[in-house]
Amino acid sequence: MGARILIVKLGAVGDVVYTMPMLNAVKFLLPDARISWIAGDSCVDLLQGHPALSHLVVVDDGQFYAASPLARLKEVAKLLRGVEKSYDLILIGHRDPAYALALRAFVRGPIYQVARSRANSLSTQVLVPPHSVHEGEAMRRLLRAGLDKLGHRDDFPWTADFSHVGEPTQNLPSPFVIVHVGGGSNVKTRFELKQWPHTSRFIVQLMNSWKHAIVLIGSPGERAEADRILGQLAGRFEASPEGSLIHDFVGKTSLRDLVGLIRSARLFIGPDSGPLHIADALGIPAVGLYGPTSTVSWGLVGASSRILSEDVECSPCYKDDGVFPPCPHAQKCMVNLSPDRVLAASLQLLSAAAPHLRGA
Repeated sequence: MGARILIVKLGAVGDVVYTMPMLNAVKFLLPDARISWIAGDSCVDLLQGHPALSHLVVVDDGQFYAASPLARLKEVAKLLRGVEKSYDLILIGHRDPAYALALRAFVRGPIYQVARSRANSLSTQVLVPPHSVHEGEAMRRLLRAGLDKLGHRDDFPWTADFSHVGEPTQNLPSPFVIVHVGGGSNVKTRFELKQWPHTSRFIVQLMNSWKHAIVLIGSPGERAEADRILGQLAGRFEASPEGSLIHDFVGKTSLRDLVGLIRSARLFIGPDSGPLHIADALGIPAVGLYGPTSTVSWGLVGASSRILSEDVECSPCYKDDGVFPPCPHAQKCMVNLSPDRVLAASLQLLSAAAPHLRGA
């Protein structure tokens, strides 16, 4: 029987995307491995049906991260019922030692965990201080350390696999550009500080230069921001012969459908968020808008991706500790990021992808 490996990564979509290359890497070196993953239900669409994944343990991460200790305890109990009693390797992609503590009490096997500092002996720690390397590289180092324990020191590929996620169910005119409204959100945090305040002005400028469809995406919690933007755009553009030029999918897609939608896009524009990192992993040209979060830890790595940020002394203010501090500077890291800069980067990527599409 092949090695039994458990991956523990819940929570944010982008963090799960960074960790997904572990599956291909393990299967490359250990084709007979049985890989299990503890995941939150908010991200299960990314993993369900993955060809390298043997077993998926799903918890309600809304309850897992709830304030109520009883709710959290119930989800931990559900989690422990879904895992085996022992593994050859356990990889925890969270820095909180509580994950190792919960598993150590009920599951046997060597535990490797990323850590901000060497603070406990519950696991073998892979030290990755905040803002030191990209989070994808942190997950690669975690896997490297674990594989060394198993005696596998050969190199391995580091690519995410979305082949198990189908094509979009929406019927949209091609080509189209995706614009993510709002600042992104996950089960633990809403990211209002990431929200770019110039979205509607940018869309006007883009549509004056690139007269094709634009698709708005976002979470259900960003519905109010989408309605505000749509109100500002009302009556500004006539529909093309193929139909409407602006398509509103904010809060209207599953994560699985969203992946298919992004895969078909000509360009993606948005803040540091899960959908942005899906586009980056898929190789879709992307323009990432950064302010409160670190471009070192959560930047884009694709050859067709561009990072835009302003040189503001207080940026990044988020320290990878789960807390966005109040902003005393009127969100100037995002306010100062001008639509002209974003437009120039967007048109450059559109032109590089398909020169005949620029302009009318």
